[in-house]
Amino acid sequence: MFRRKENSLITLQSFMHFLKLMGLATNKEELMRACENLTDMLKFPLQDTLNIRNGITYSQLLEAILRIAYVKLEESDFAAKEDGFKMILEQIFQEASIDIRHKCDEDPILAEFYNEEIQTIFYNNYSLLGAIFDRKAVPTMETHELAKEDFIGILQDSEIISREAQNNKKQVFNEHMVLVTIQNVSSFEQNKLNYVDFLECLVRLVPIYPFSDEDEK
Repeated sequence: MFRRKENSLITLQSFMHFLKLMGLATNKEELMRACENLTDMLKFPLQDTLNIRNGITYSQLLEAILRIAYVKLEESDFAAKEDGFKMILEQIFQEASIDIRHKCDEDPILAEFYNEEIQTIFYNNYSLLGAIFDRKAVPTMETHELAKEDFIGILQDSEIISREAQNNKKQVFNEHMVLVTIQNVSSFEQNKLNYVDFLECLVRLVPIYPFSDEDEK
């Protein structure tokens, strides 16, 4: 049944991001409850979350959705209803924030993020970007996330941040500007980023980065 292309593996980073977009786990507490029902599917603590060999298949993804839905059913007003499970599934998909086109219409920067050319750049530089994230992110039992202060540290180490306005610079580029720009991007905690969030933050910095006139030519 699951021998087609759609059964390709997805990384655990992508899976965790999917849980957030679906509203199946919107904060750390919900993620912990969800993971309690996935212990025979996933090996905890999660490790090497960008390694596709540690990923999950399409069938496992569907199973995870169903298992988490059962947890949400028990906590909902549908618990006593005969068709409660069907109703909670319908609610999950209605409230899910997975309509990328609609989100891109509301957020032009997000539209740039999902642009095919941008995604190709990320794909071609995956070895570098993935290694940076994996090196700086902190693993916990359920996640492997990058603190925003460590994201700032990456920018500083790369000499991207704290560039002073000089003859060919248009503005000062500092920590405060970065944090304000990425304040609405987060994983299960406001100050943490998963790998997809990490990439989105890089795209969101482009409009405020003080490129020189020569850079923009």
